[in-house]
Amino acid sequence: MQRSCFQGTPEDKKKRTNTTSKTSVYELYRGEKKQYRWKNGRLQLSHRTGGDAESVQPGWKREWVEKLDNERRKIIGLAQNALFPTSVTDDYWSYSFWRALQRVSGGMLSVYSTQSMLQAVGVGSKKALPTSAALNWVLKDGFGKLGKLGIGTFYGSNFDANLKQAKFASSVLYMSCVGLEILTRRFPGQFLLLAGIANAGKGVGLATSLATQPAFNKSFALEENIASISAKGQVQTTLADMVGLGGAIAVARLAKQSPFLASVVPYVAFPLLSSLDLYCIHRSIKSIHLKTVNLGRGGIIAGHWVDHGHILNASEVSSAEGLWGPTKVDDGYLPLRIVSISKVAESPDHLHELVEDSKTKQYIFAPRQQGLQRPELCLVLKEGAQFADIMEALLQAAHLRRILKRTPDGGRGDTATACDVRFALARSKQLGEAHLEGLLQQMSMEQWQTNKFLLGSNGQRRLVCN
Repeated sequence: MQRSCFQGTPEDKKKRTNTTSKTSVYELYRGEKKQYRWKNGRLQLSHRTGGDAESVQPGWKREWVEKLDNERRKIIGLAQNALFPTSVTDDYWSYSFWRALQRVSGGMLSVYSTQSMLQAVGVGSKKALPTSAALNWVLKDGFGKLGKLGIGTFYGSNFDANLKQAKFASSVLYMSCVGLEILTRRFPGQFLLLAGIANAGKGVGLATSLATQPAFNKSFALEENIASISAKGQVQTTLADMVGLGGAIAVARLAKQSPFLASVVPYVAFPLLSSLDLYCIHRSIKSIHLKTVNLGRGGIIAGHWVDHGHILNASEVSSAEGLWGPTKVDDGYLPLRIVSISKVAESPDHLHELVEDSKTKQYIFAPRQQGLQRPELCLVLKEGAQFADIMEALLQAAHLRRILKRTPDGGRGDTATACDVRFALARSKQLGEAHLEGLLQQMSMEQWQTNKFLLGSNGQRRLVCN
């Protein structure tokens, strides 16, 4: 079996068997500092940030105390991430309190209003039927609210870094859920199940759309007129909805003469209209030329700079940027991921080597391959990493790909040795340093925003080295 050059030699791994830690490293995430410790041959986070590694408590008791403390911190962290954003002004908290109170009262009123409307239109002749129908309807809406809560809790911090991808994925999900709602007519006995799943998915789609739209509006504004752009967008949306509603009513009036035709119209219209809907959404998102830089757009910019020596503008990057999943740079060869140091360091000696080699940098850059998985490039950001540091890492990644592609098999097998990879890493590091200033100057000339790099939740985890 061939050994990949990214897996290292047996001699390299033999050097990394020392279990005595030479280097103390920490992770800084959302203002909380946690220390990494070696446990069972793996680098793991511990919530102790200093002092002796041992405690006067018995081993079993100390272990249970640590587990309970870890679970407590996870629950508190999950609640904080779900409910509160970071980096907000003081008046945000008062606004949030009164808005939450208003939504509670409004939610209670919606239950009573739904039941009243069902009774008003004469749903059933028995008193229990309107109450049961109202309960099913409210439960359906409840699933939608759970969908909004889930997307905000687990993925909300990634929206800014992946606006277009989040918008398109949520649109596909929303349209799929519309199809489920249409199926409730065919399976009325499964109304709560189908409508509940559909409303949960639509809740995710609506929450994502509402979360991403302000950022799109901001990219359109040439002046401080974001509120005006939002207002005009609502007008356009309302007019388009009215046209669509009028078209649906007209088709329904034409089809009402034939019960069979009226019953099949929704099933015929859905695939046609949903395809048109998704095509229009794809084109509309592609037409947005964001000038903020995330990992995908930064990789495209750095790769084109290395290949052609000039910077792409926002329109050209939009054409190359993918909407379904992470943007593939260089056809997906050696993809770059931002990870924690525990995903890279194989032993205390290897950790010490990585930290020493990157003393002058605000990041740690290392290739990795696990088993039969495809090789990838791992980036660990340090506490002081800024926009220029991340772009330098992307430049190094682009140069590394070019160097390794010059080998007969592109660095995928035996032809490129571990020595070749070490040389490629050193050379790409030199080229990244040499080209960084020119890259940043041209990015500023093309009006790319170089004050902040947009990162997801992984990018907010920073390494602190002692």
